[in-house]
Amino acid sequence: MRLHLAAITVALVLVPAATPAWADTTRPAATRPAAATATGPVVLWATMEPAGTRASIRVHAAASAGVAKVAASLRLKGSDETYAFDGDLKRSAGTEQDGFWYPATPFDLKAGRTYLDLELTDTTGARRTVRAATFTDLPSSQFSVKVFLPTGEIEPYETSGAFGLEATVRHLRPVGRVTAQLHKWQSDETVGDEIPLSVRSTSQGATYYEAKDVFKPPVGDYDIVVTAVDDQGDVLQARSGHIVEGIATRIEDLKATPGWFDADHRDVTITGRLVSADGEPLEGTTVAVNGTENTTTTAADGTFTLKLTAQHAPVRITASRRGPYIGTKATVPLERRSIPSRISLTSSADLVRVGDTVTLSGTLERQTTPGAYAPLAGKSVTIDYEDYDTRTTSMDVATVFTDANGRYSAKVTVPGWGRWTAHAYPNAGDFAKAVEVVDIKASYRTSVVDFRTTTPRVAAHGKATLTGRVVRSHASPALTPVGGGDVSVLFAADGKKWVYQGSVRTTADGRFTATKTAARDGYWQVRYDGPYSRLPVPPAGGPYAFDEPSTSGRVFVDTAIATRITSFNASPEPVKKGRTLTVKGRITKQSTTWQPATGATLTIYFKPKGSTKWKAMATTKSDRNGWFIRNFKATTDGTWAAAYAGSPTYLSTWSPDDYVDVR
Repeated sequence: MRLHLAAITVALVLVPAATPAWADTTRPAATRPAAATATGPVVLWATMEPAGTRASIRVHAAASAGVAKVAASLRLKGSDETYAFDGDLKRSAGTEQDGFWYPATPFDLKAGRTYLDLELTDTTGARRTVRAATFTDLPSSQFSVKVFLPTGEIEPYETSGAFGLEATVRHLRPVGRVTAQLHKWQSDETVGDEIPLSVRSTSQGATYYEAKDVFKPPVGDYDIVVTAVDDQGDVLQARSGHIVEGIATRIEDLKATPGWFDADHRDVTITGRLVSADGEPLEGTTVAVNGTENTTTTAADGTFTLKLTAQHAPVRITASRRGPYIGTKATVPLERRSIPSRISLTSSADLVRVGDTVTLSGTLERQTTPGAYAPLAGKSVTIDYEDYDTRTTSMDVATVFTDANGRYSAKVTVPGWGRWTAHAYPNAGDFAKAVEVVDIKASYRTSVVDFRTTTPRVAAHGKATLTGRVVRSHASPALTPVGGGDVSVLFAADGKKWVYQGSVRTTADGRFTATKTAARDGYWQVRYDGPYSRLPVPPAGGPYAFDEPSTSGRVFVDTAIATRITSFNASPEPVKKGRTLTVKGRITKQSTTWQPATGATLTIYFKPKGSTKWKAMATTKSDRNGWFIRNFKATTDGTWAAAYAGSPTYLSTWSPDDYVDVR
């Protein structure tokens, strides 16, 4: 299989494995073994990241005595001549014993394949030279190997069983092979055979390798060297972190006395016994409370005692590695008891308008003895709000602290009708959570906007149309529509004595249209009645708001007697050019029935064929029966009509059109 390689990253995960045939399973005597043979500093991995024609270098190195100096040089493949050099890389992270080094500025690359050679010196003066620690290509390419322990940055990795590994190789160019070799810790001494890694899967420029059930060495300190070979035969090696193969231990009879604590009673004594996997007591081992400097050592029978001022539960105990015995951890059964607390909550007002400010206040207390309480000073109290209208909750509207008497207060702006909650959780568990609620009723100010009539003059007993919009103010946003609200329609001839004319309901956007009979001249207005209307929020048909009533301005609607023109005709049709054309019709007015409109002045209009403009041709008056007639000389094709302009008493009207063909 051919694998493309431009950047290779190998990540190791140590996993339990069965004991291979080559493993030495002989258990040594229970004494501290000699330290692993130190051969000076080692390179765990090195990278050379290209960026254009430059490369950034990073070296992960370790040494038991501490790395004193890292020097880096670049050379082209096939040449021993150095073309770039930095004799003192800077440590960017980690420690002298295990850290990361880099040059102050990136190196300029030459065309072709460039090798990175390293020389490391530890604090004792021991040196190690690593040729071709990594390499890159120009045009851009990269080959790098990194190794990680399953515990991430935590070292050493301690185990009493077998372990295997997984590796991830990222690449664009072909890869030859990838192998793993167990070494004595930070030395060139190998243990067992080199293990070829098999491909588990591939995905987007990465190949995942694994080797299961491969390592079960004797008790000691180790690391794993991963070797990757590219298609040109160049080899890179990277080392894992510290691996300790040892004898398993466990903590027995672990308990806390008493088995509980609270804010007033924190002193706890922890006892237990450290033994080997075979049950043999282990003496002189350091035992500590995790995350603290509270330590002790085990007695000859493996027992230990720790005095603890308990702050949290559970408590985790760690026994350190000693000699061939690896460390272990255990959790102490310990109950944390919360002392009862209580909080009160009152509002400076329980009925307000939306947008008003109120003061919420109360007292936070803790129980001292059953039935007795004392103030809790300097504790935070959080105020939340639940809106009954919108069915939403606003968390942390305000956070305040109690004074020496346990008192607190907070000024809040009321956004609607809802429930306010004050809650405190003092010292994160030392005291039980205290909660209290108060309801505040809030009404919305409303107003009727854009109120007008689309029919300022109508026939007596005709239909007047009124439109407008009801909005809610001092909400968020500043104006919101009042949907589903009832709007009463009112009429007053004198603008003073208002008479109810029925009601309409607003649409979801707060708009309304009312069409009412106008019996006579007079004023119209509307009143939004409140107090409940539907809010424009989901779920549809659900929440309601408490609104204050509001009244619109007023509009005047003029009523007049309706008129109409009937029996309108221009004849003869067709008519010869130059002959007489007679235009006639009848105008009537509406009383209880339609009656002749005597003496009405009408205008006769003509619109030539193909034109859009009407031209006044003459005026005429109706007779006592409402009939009118006027003769004209026929000149061209066109349409004839008659119109009455109206008066303060009568409405205007326009006749039907009549087209005449002139030949």
